[in-house]
Amino acid sequence: MTRPMLPSRCAPLSALLACATIASAQPTVLPGHEAAEMEGVGIVQKLDDIVPADLAFTNSKGEQVTIGDYLGGDAPFILTLNYYRCPMLCSLTLNGMVDGLRGLEWSAGEQFNIVTVSIDPEEGSELAAQKKKAYLSQYDRESAEAGWSFLTGDEEPITQLADAVGFGYRYDENTGEYAHTSSIIFVTPEGRISRYMNDVS
Repeated sequence: MTRPMLPSRCAPLSALLACATIASAQPTVLPGHEAAEMEGVGIVQKLDDIVPADLAFTNSKGEQVTIGDYLGGDAPFILTLNYYRCPMLCSLTLNGMVDGLRGLEWSAGEQFNIVTVSIDPEEGSELAAQKKKAYLSQYDRESAEAGWSFLTGDEEPITQLADAVGFGYRYDENTGEYAHTSSIIFVTPEGRISRYMNDVS
């Protein structure tokens, strides 16, 4: 059963982030790619679907966690799928989100949480820790140390999570980069997808 307080909590978060600069709604196209090669890249909104709680990842401290560890209680969370070595779009997305959040009285780790998951199974917790340190410095909220998680994982749970939230991406073996869009996904404490904000930068 959905708590009646959730819409009032998620709505101000998404409304504020809407003030960030919105990029054109196009996927990142790698040099030399034809349109047909971008098939499957994009966002398929799955509003009200449940994010699988049993998917296992590793946090920036090298500890094993599951999506279920971020569910329950009263706090919704913002989910972003990125990869930490991304040359451009992922940084633009996270920077745009931070710019919006810095203007909000609420703080990650108090009224809501943030979960950032790498889509690259080759990335590990050391790199995740570096990215967390950089973004916590930029966000500059003390509570975010506990409230913003940077995760890595194996290919299977990454794929399952991406499929569950409708995040389509494609790996290019020639460049070693991922073609993907940017999206910020709002998830209720029960794990239901409540809103998407796409192409934030």
